[in-house]
Amino acid sequence: MNRPPKAVSADGGNVHLPRDRWCAEAAWTTLQARGVVPTPRAYEVLFIHFSGTDPEISRRLLPLLCDERAILDEHLEELHELCRANARESDETVDASAQALTDTAEGLLEDIGSNQRSLCGYGHHLALWATQLRQQASVEELLKAVTVLSLETGRAGERNRLLEDQLSAATVRIAKLRRELADARREAEVDVLTGIPNRRAFERSLRRTVAEAEAGAGGPFTLLMLDVDHFKRFNDLHGHRTGDNVLRVVGRLLADGVKAGDTVARYGGEEFAVLLADADLRVGAAVADRIRTSVEACRLVKKDSREPLGRITVSVGVAQYGPGESGSDLIHRADEALYEAKREGRNRVRPIPVTDASIR
Repeated sequence: MNRPPKAVSADGGNVHLPRDRWCAEAAWTTLQARGVVPTPRAYEVLFIHFSGTDPEISRRLLPLLCDERAILDEHLEELHELCRANARESDETVDASAQALTDTAEGLLEDIGSNQRSLCGYGHHLALWATQLRQQASVEELLKAVTVLSLETGRAGERNRLLEDQLSAATVRIAKLRRELADARREAEVDVLTGIPNRRAFERSLRRTVAEAEAGAGGPFTLLMLDVDHFKRFNDLHGHRTGDNVLRVVGRLLADGVKAGDTVARYGGEEFAVLLADADLRVGAAVADRIRTSVEACRLVKKDSREPLGRITVSVGVAQYGPGESGSDLIHRADEALYEAKREGRNRVRPIPVTDASIR
């Protein structure tokens, strides 16, 4: 069985293709080259691998792709289940915290409703005895009324004290659950490897920013799409652990290179996205070049031996949001600019004017 063709290399020659189209073609080519039945699940796993959005899937799949004897069909089915589990895990964490908060609130409402029903019963007792006492009551009836009302008043007081305790405990628990829910939502939007926001967080921020622009709020904004040059070659040469450290370094340099209010995210694999608020194309290109220079100036050494590892560089595509443009169109234009920067030799910034795109 043949090895996967070079078209599937993570740093291969098809840099002129838009990212999603390239991933789709790489996945399909691999299915054909390895004789895998082209099921939707198998295709999805390979697409995820080539897009770099799930490092755990790629880590497990790479040895199989390099092994000509490996039968991929069963492995791809297993990895598909892992894909689904990884996607569900973060959602389930948020859902569990939200459900706990809902359950606590519902329990509190039930306690309040129960206490209100008890107070209605207490009011009924008062009304009943008031009616009887308005008639000519005997001394014995007066004593009985005092005794019954005293008992009912004590019970009502005890129920009120119990409700106060329940309200106090519920208030503390709701505050704790709200913190846990906020933490879970933050964790679901953080890239585990680099510690910066992930693609989910970026897309949420982009949707909000586009909506604000459509509503006429805020100034211009610009998107940077960055890719670490020859990352697969570096990874193969120095190992995945060193490659992971490179991604962490790039993530930190990006976070340090923008202002408060901007969004930095790991988009997938070795690709990053930066959303610059209140920045036109000229400002965006300047920020991109400043980031490119800071990455290029970074000298990498092995932690244990201090052996120099050379330098890393990034290519950057820059696109300013145009009126009526969708978020996906903006990403597409920035991606096109990124691939243009790679075609021009890498380690460079390529801005793309709004007039270069047909905005739908």
